[in-house]
Formats: sequence, C-alpha cells, structure tokens
Amino acid sequence: AMTHSDDDDDDGATSGTPALAVERLLALEREGLKFHQMRERCRAILAAPGVHVPSFAADALDILAKRSRGGRTSSSSTVDPVAHLIMECVPRVTAHIRERHDFPMMDDTSVRERFADSRDRSPGVRLILEALADFDDDCNDGDGGSTNRLLVTDRARLDPRTLLRVAETYGVSLEDLTDVGGEDAARSLETYARSLIHREGKHAPGVNLALWFSLDAFANEETVDELTRAGAFGLASDVAACVAGDGLKRRCVEACLELGDSGDHAGLRAAHAAAERFQLGTVFPTAKTRYFESTIKRMVAKGQAEAALRHAGDDVHLQRCVIASLVASGDASTAAEYVARLASDFAGSGGDFNKICGLLGTETELAAAQAARREAHVQLPEDMSENGGVVWVDDEDGLRAACDALLAADVVGIDTEWAADPDAERAAAERNRRRKGTRWARKRWRDQKKLAKKLAAEAEALEASNGESDVDDCSSGDASSGNASSGEGERDASLGEGERTGAGAGAEDEDAAERRAASVVALLQVATRDRVFLVDLPALLRACPDAIAPTLGAVLADRSVLKTGFGVAEDLRRLARLHPPAFGAERLGGPRGGVGPVIDLQHVWAAGTRIAREEAAAGGRAKRGRRARAAAAAAA
Repeated sequence: AMTHSDDDDDDGATSGTPALAVERLLALEREGLKFHQMRERCRAILAAPGVHVPSFAADALDILAKRSRGGRTSSSSTVDPVAHLIMECVPRVTAHIRERHDFPMMDDTSVRERFADSRDRSPGVRLILEALADFDDDCNDGDGGSTNRLLVTDRARLDPRTLLRVAETYGVSLEDLTDVGGEDAARSLETYARSLIHREGKHAPGVNLALWFSLDAFANEETVDELTRAGAFGLASDVAACVAGDGLKRRCVEACLELGDSGDHAGLRAAHAAAERFQLGTVFPTAKTRYFESTIKRMVAKGQAEAALRHAGDDVHLQRCVIASLVASGDASTAAEYVARLASDFAGSGGDFNKICGLLGTETELAAAQAARREAHVQLPEDMSENGGVVWVDDEDGLRAACDALLAADVVGIDTEWAADPDAERAAAERNRRRKGTRWARKRWRDQKKLAKKLAAEAEALEASNGESDVDDCSSGDASSGNASSGEGERDASLGEGERTGAGAGAEDEDAAERRAASVVALLQVATRDRVFLVDLPALLRACPDAIAPTLGAVLADRSVLKTGFGVAEDLRRLARLHPPAFGAERLGGPRGGVGPVIDLQHVWAAGTRIAREEAAAGGRAKRGRRARAAAAAAA
C-alpha cells in the first residue's frame, strides 16, 4: 500500500486507495489548510508509485459525488472544492501521457490537451455517462415516471461545473461518449445542456458544455437571444464566434442593441464589444456612438462631468452630448463653461452650435444657475481671488517665487489631481482577467485572439485580391516607359514617406510614454493661509526637471513647515513615484531626511468623529485614550 506522510503531520496515515485519499484530503480541509498546501498533498498522493492516475482520480470523484448526495454539500449543484483540487492536480502529474489535439468547436476548431490513450479517457467517460443517466432519471420522475430512487443511489451525481472540468481534464470528446453510450448519450448531453441554459439559468456551464462537445443544436439565434436576455453577453459572443458566417454574429450585436433600446447600458457596452470583436463596425455604425453617449450620460449623472468631457475626446457630437447631459441634469453653469472652452470646436457647425447655446437658457436663467452653483460650493475669499492670491506655476521663475513664499509659511496644505490612463487601466484589467480566470476563461481569450487574427487575415486576402484585379484591369493596355518611371518614382516617394512615418511613430511613442508618466500627477495644489499655487508638474518636468528638487523638494523636506492635507499620504506616494529626487524617500535618492512633518487630516477627522460618537453614546463621558488625546491635540 502507498503511504503519504505530511510535512506537518507524522501520523503516517495511508492514502493508497481512492477512499483513503479522499478521507485524507477531507481531513486536511477540516484542519484549515490553504489551497496551495492542499494542492501539494494531492499531487503527492497522485504521483505515488503504482497509482494509475486517471482511474484513481475518477474513483475519488465518484466517492466525493456520492458523499455530496449524502449531505456533505448543500445540494447536488454545489461545487465541491476538493473535486476541483483533484482535477487541477491530474494534468500536473500526467504530462507524459497527454497530448495536444484539435477538437471541433461547432464550425471552428480548438487545440486542447487530452489523455493520448482512449483507455485513460474511459474513467472520465464513465463519470459523465453516469451523471447524464442520473439526470435522465430525474427528468423521468418529473414527467410522472418511476420514483424508485434505489435504482440510482449508487451513481455519481456531478455538479455541472465538475462535469465540465472532468471533460476538460480527461479530454473527453462527443465521439468518446457515443462510442460507449451510443446516440442516446449525445441526446442526453444535449438535453442536459439545454436544461442548464434555458431552465436552470446556469448559462456558463451549459454553454461551455455545448462548445466543448461541439453541440451544433445550440448554434442558433435562440441560444444567443436567451443568453443576451440573461445578461450573459460574453457567452453569447462566444457561441456566435464559433459559427461560420456573420449571420449569428450580426444577431448577437442586434440582440444587445435591442436591450440598449430599453435603456440597458450593459447591452450597449456588449453591442460595441461584439461589433469590435467581429469587425462589424461598418454594419452597425451606431453601436459605438450609442455606447459612448450612454457612458457620458452616466458619468454626468455621477458628477464626473470633467471625465465625461475627456471621454468625448475630439468628437464634436460627443462633446455636444456632454453639454446636453449637463443641461438636462440642471447644471447649466458648468455647461456654459464647457461651451466657452469648446467654442473653437463648434465654430464650423453653424446652426448646431446655436442649438447647443439655446439649451443653456436665457441670461437670467444662466445667472441663476451660476449663483446656485456658487452657493453649493465653498468659495475662495474675495480679497484672495481679486488680489492675485491664486498663482499658476508652469516655469522655473514662477516655481522659485512660489517656493520662497511657501518656505516663509508655517503650514501649507497639499492636494494633487491626476488624470487616468485608460489604455494602461484596460491592459491591467486584461492581465488580471487572464491571471485570475479559469483555464476555460483563458482558453476563450486565446480563441478570441485566434478569431481576430483569422478575420484580419481574411480581410487582407480580400483586399489583396481586389488590388490584383485592379492591377489587371489597369494593365490591359501597353505600359509606356514614362508610366513605369512615374510608378518607380511613386514607389520611392512612398518608401521615403514610410521611413519618415516610422521615425515619426517612434518619436510619438516616446512622447506618449512621457505624457503617461507625467499624467500620474497632472496638477499639484499647494496653499498657505493667504495664497494658492497651482503647479503644472507635467510642464515643469518638460521645461526644468532639475529645478524641482531644490525648490518643491526643499519645501516638503523643511522641518519648520508643517505639511497637511486630507488623504495626503496617497498624494505623497504619487508625487514620489512621479519624481523621486524631489518627493521620494531618502534611501531612494529623495531629499535628506525625507518629507515631513506631515499631518493627515483624514485621520484627525476620523478620530474626532469617533470621539463625538462615543461622547454622544455615553452622555458626554467618553473615554479619552492616548490616541484620542493625540488626535485632539493635533486638531488644536
């Protein structure tokens, strides 16, 4: 018998049979071991000498499934983590008997791993067929059939996700199932997947089973419409991607747009994503516009008008949408400011610009809106705003003058504003999705890339064939030497233009990288008791980067000047990342002694709020501990 001793346990518990292995894994689970620790134990069990891993793992899954029916988990549909742990470990210890194989996926193909020998796949086939037989018995009971459950108590009932994982791990194909179970197995599998999708609402395992086993019965508009109505837009897109032609792909975009007609923003987002994925932007030109308009309206409704204007970019239509949304939300004052900023963009639009201006209302209404806005926000003192109390700093001379004033103060307030980098955020989100997703999710991502390359290759081939036909038509007559010389000159000119374009693209990439680095902090606001300095850090980094450390760095490191702000720790972290010589830690090349002293008003506010609540709860007799006294002293 095979024995397995743990690093932490010396009890010598044997795990030489599937039953003992399951008992051991369940005991480790009850002990609270982490997943990676459980995984190491499971791999050691499967890698032991004399273990036929495919049969051993299938028997262990069978035992776990029967335990779930006996009450280990809440229901037969509950995912058993130990079962998935075993399935994850199987490929790791059986790489020498696995192969990569082309599996059909409706009208497409997908390269996946499987056990090379059909005899090694047979234990997985047995598990799946037993689960389908159990499902058929449940259906017969529901239709008034026999209720004698003794016939099926010894069968394993796998939850849908575990059944799919078994198929993936063993590499079971529809042919493997029909070789053992005949056509009845194919019909049972189709009925099972249809029940998951249309009756039980378990769309992900249902669709993934249909794709894995290439069930052509689901390659239709009914499936796409059902998934779209349920909000499973990614699954609907996956089904459409596996079907040849663009008929089902168009229906996928149309179904998402129909949801958008009812005000569903997610539907518009999915329509735009599907149109981009299937390269149907020319067929559905409004998909992107409608999605962007909906996004802008949502941003304005959340008070993110400036972000909405950035999202609109240079698109005049979307800029109008921002202004119209602001007016509709009752913020005509901000809308008027944006109209003034964008006046040059609307200069050539004539009547359209007049319509936008008309949305702002009369001068009286606009003045009332501006007054209401001023009442809703704290305003700078009039003597400060009128006597040059707000200073814009974007060159070295202004920077040195500002720092002289800051060094003469005893306390300064700090705040930063930063602009998001949408490209970097999307790239990070995609990396996280691939890293945290399941193996099937990562496979879908690879298939999406494969589809995009396939569509691009088809488009290039079509353009090439059209170009060849155009050349044949143009070359039907005799070509003169003059025309040939002209053609060579055009080719030389185009080559030179291409070389210049390549060099220009490299310079643009460098500029874009510099802008992204500078956009971490777009604006630094530093204030004394009577003056406010708005520091354009991106401009200073381009014009005089060496002057920042001796000026702003000296202010932040000066121990006689107290630095304060609300959530100032995050501001200082962003500044340090932007320009370490001026704002970083001393060990990283920053100012001597580092930045300080600093008081974060967020902590003071939190301490004061806590004390006020304690006093209110205790009738004004709250305890004053060391931290509370320190916070009160700092506030004073």
